[in-house]
Amino acid sequence: MQIWTGEGSVGVPPPRAGLNPAEQSGQHTDQLWQPKEEAPRPATMARAPQGPRLLLAIVGALVALTYQTRRKTFISVREVPASASVVVTTLDYVTKEFNKKSEDKYNFRVVRVPKVVQKLTDHMEYHIDVEMRRTVCFKSEANNCSFQDGELYKKIDCFFSVSVLPWFEKYKLLTKNCTDG
Repeated sequence: MQIWTGEGSVGVPPPRAGLNPAEQSGQHTDQLWQPKEEAPRPATMARAPQGPRLLLAIVGALVALTYQTRRKTFISVREVPASASVVVTTLDYVTKEFNKKSEDKYNFRVVRVPKVVQKLTDHMEYHIDVEMRRTVCFKSEANNCSFQDGELYKKIDCFFSVSVLPWFEKYKLLTKNCTDG
């Protein structure tokens, strides 16, 4: 046996690719090395791919879950008087927000509150119809002023939807829809 070390010295020759173990050891066989045949695989039945169905089921579940979280379950819906303390503080908040965002140089003040609806869910919502009029006070002045008459008379009818957490004194204006009256 000859020993191959790499550069003309004696050592074991490196294995040659594609030869079976008998040829690599120097033994000659009459047959060329053939790759070992794999065992036959059992026949599988062809079936429709399950991926699209699974994806459709997941999307359907997500849509249903999203719909459930958006839907509000009302515990109570009732009309409440405008004189209720929470409604009074909510009206103050709405009036300040309206005046702050108004482009008019005069303040507006609530004249009449025809209807207040309280909706109780995970928070309280007040849906308030209000009639407001322009006052003689500019925005920088106090809000407890008399109403304008004559040329500067202006009346506005508004609907406000406000989310209220009265125990934390937190208010959030959800919708505002005002028209000149």
